[in-house]
Amino acid sequence: MKCNINPQSIGLTQAKAQQAVENLNQYLANLQVLYIKLHNIQWNIGGESFFDIRDKTKILTKEVAVYINLVAEKIKAFGFFPVGSLQEALSISTIHELPNRTFDRKTAAMILVYDCRQMLLELREIEEMLSSYAGEVIRNSITFFEKYHWMFCSYAESSFS
Repeated sequence: MKCNINPQSIGLTQAKAQQAVENLNQYLANLQVLYIKLHNIQWNIGGESFFDIRDKTKILTKEVAVYINLVAEKIKAFGFFPVGSLQEALSISTIHELPNRTFDRKTAAMILVYDCRQMLLELREIEEMLSSYAGEVIRNSITFFEKYHWMFCSYAESSFS
């Protein structure tokens, strides 16, 4: 018996697997850009709440790294290649890079609120299309970004009202 990793070997049609992988690769690209963006904020936060934002982005960076790996492994399980270069990630990501500069707490919080919101909008679309193909990873991702959207919104409201 030959051991092939392809959509048919795991009970998927080529068309459905291709659609799933395209969506998952865009999500993976977004995660990769967000990962770099979080480091940028973590390294360049200044002013009040330095420790709050720095600590939270450090935790968030570690959690995003876990999702990067989970999504890439899901793509490999379908028999495809995950986005593996920053150039490719930037070309399909809907999350945008940040320039190197000092970020104040309000700016950092609002950037993260926006990015969490963007991820949630796209994840809900992916969930609707791919629930039976990548359901657990996507549902867990939605819960993850809902949590951080809520946390950074709450932080922004309490700090800047």
